Amino acid sequence: MHNDEPIIATKGLVGWNVKGKCQYGTFSAGPYNEMPQCNYAVDMSEVYKSKGIHQSVNLLWGMPNLDLALPSGNVRALFEGCIGCEGHIEGHKWDGKEELKSTNSVGIDVYLIILEKVGGIRLK
Repeated sequence: MHNDEPIIATKGLVGWNVKGKCQYGTFSAGPYNEMPQCNYAVDMSEVYKSKGIHQSVNLLWGMPNLDLALPSGNVRALFEGCIGCEGHIEGHKWDGKEELKSTNSVGIDVYLIILEKVGGIRLK
């Protein structure tokens, strides 16, 4: 049984990459030449071209990770909800003011805001 659900496609310098949910949890696929069918699509290629390779790599390494298992508006710190640490595995609602780090995981709505904030163009 194939239950792949593509959620977001992002366009980088080498094409489109997809992240989604599947029967095993989540998946990443790509690159694709054409924009795949997804719920959301963001073109990041101009951001990466304008910043050059060094700044683009720093940008990517500094961004929080998309976690499609989190509720869409939530953020989870690296150890939040782990044994011995406060919090929940679902993280907490993001208020839009809290500074996010590369050690955070974010839900899809927060991730889209981050991509747009750094210059990504939302296509859908």
